[in-house]
Amino acid sequence: MSQGEPWRATLDGVVVTCRLTPKGGRDAIDGVAERPDGTRVLLVRVREPPEGGRANGALWAAARAKARNALIKQTVRKLAEVGLEEAREQAA
Repeated sequence: MSQGEPWRATLDGVVVTCRLTPKGGRDAIDGVAERPDGTRVLLVRVREPPEGGRANGALWAAARAKARNALIKQTVRKLAEVGLEEAREQAA
């Protein structure tokens, strides 16, 4: 039985449950999987080895980049919507 998405919102941000594969050949998010206990996890692979926390560091770097890109896209979309609304008002 599935227990929802592999992420949940908290007061401090978002908590994401990951299954990290170090030395995965590439940096990528491979989707979502369900573990035998029903917990859903985000499947993530990174090139870095697990030694010295390098794989965890690569995971954090990828997460920051994805979050930054999503925030930029959302901001650009909002600015575009505001620009369209202003253009409509000026045309009226």
